[in-house]
Amino acid sequence: MSNALADIRAKLDGETRDEALSLLNQYLLDHPDDTEARLTKAETSFQAKIDYEFIGFTLATIASDDAAQHDRIVRLRQKVEERAWDLIGSGRSRMRTRMGGDPIADFDNAVLLRPRDPVVALAAALALLRHNGGSSPFDDLLDDDDRESSSSSASSFNPFSFGRASRPGVPPVHWNPAIERYLRRVIELSEPGYRLHEVAVVCLIKHLLNANKLSSETLTLMETLGEPRKTWLAVYDELINRVLLLVHDTAAGFLRAGDPASARRILAACEAEGLQTPRLLLLEADRHPVGSSARRTAFRKALRLADAARPTPTLAHLKPLLTLAQGIQYKCRICGREIRPTSESCQFCESRQATHALLVDRFELRDPDYAVAALHIGCAEAMEAAGKPAAALAELHRALALLPSDYGDRDVLASFRKRLAPRLPIRRLSRSRSPRRSECCARWSRQASRRMLSQRSCASTIATRSPGKSSPPHSAPPSSVG
Repeated sequence: MSNALADIRAKLDGETRDEALSLLNQYLLDHPDDTEARLTKAETSFQAKIDYEFIGFTLATIASDDAAQHDRIVRLRQKVEERAWDLIGSGRSRMRTRMGGDPIADFDNAVLLRPRDPVVALAAALALLRHNGGSSPFDDLLDDDDRESSSSSASSFNPFSFGRASRPGVPPVHWNPAIERYLRRVIELSEPGYRLHEVAVVCLIKHLLNANKLSSETLTLMETLGEPRKTWLAVYDELINRVLLLVHDTAAGFLRAGDPASARRILAACEAEGLQTPRLLLLEADRHPVGSSARRTAFRKALRLADAARPTPTLAHLKPLLTLAQGIQYKCRICGREIRPTSESCQFCESRQATHALLVDRFELRDPDYAVAALHIGCAEAMEAAGKPAAALAELHRALALLPSDYGDRDVLASFRKRLAPRLPIRRLSRSRSPRRSECCARWSRQASRRMLSQRSCASTIATRSPGKSSPPHSAPPSSVG
């Protein structure tokens, strides 16, 4: 130990600790590799509960061949680990009480004290995700694959669920950066293929989806896990659905904004990647002018492709589509700034953008489950424009069979059906009756025929019994004839 460092140690043991720490910091600037100086500052900072970042970094990198220094390092590491878990416990306690305060400071200090311990970072992240003291669906990720889940949260994607809580809560917005930071620390410190790494990746992806943060990096993270496991299959499916939704909404936004060229660019990329869902096929057909032969051909093709089996798209196919959909922007018609095509108004000048109603807008069929029904309605419109009302009405009936029972009574569909029916010939209109109505008509016709035959039989019987004689002038006719 040098004389200068010995003098600093003497001042640290006295009442001039602040002055001694200042001198020690200056000494470390001149001698950054001095093991004794680094260890001395770490011990002093630990006692004073300051500079946790220096303590964690020093204990993660320091080593000494001196037996005395080695023992001091081991003892300090034990104390630091205990304090780190005490801080984790303190943060958890703060969240269990209404006036406990913000736990982020305790969790940050715990992670600073143990910068290379992934379990500490994961504990801090999960504590924030279970912020109301209940259970979260993230706990299901820690279960074995062969265990049957006792709750529905493992089989369906929910933002968060907390056991018996009546209203599931989500972490406050200002906690999101800390949660993401802790989970990324776990991913950085753990190796792919290990359970700890898998849990951190899935938790981060689920957290990003809840925060509406979707990027190609999210798909890359999911790719590192390989084949999806049963415990987080719902997260995998939700990620794919979010990408498909973004791609579809972007293309639909360009069509509504009157930019079919940009919409066609996205739809062509989807077709090149083998991605042809009913909703994308509907947009491809809807981009053609109403009444055109190209629109009629596109709807027929879309119906044929919609009936075919559609394999689940892979992450590798979705990544370029996501990059394309997020990269294309739309210029505001007023200020000229670039905005998302899904925006109804410009966030810069607050001007409302011009919109063109799509088929799903006109017939109130925006629900993804109604995509095939919308294809039949689009085909019905195309058949009507081609002068084929019978074929149009048949397509409309196919669409109504795929929709809830109350959809046929809505104004737009009811008016469309009434518009088609009067244009049909009487012979074709009778063929277009429903089976129930046709059966009623046949039964009424049989009953009328029986009544007519009965009347004729009774009249013939009366005439046979009294030939050549008329009824008395004041007698009433037989009841059977009347």
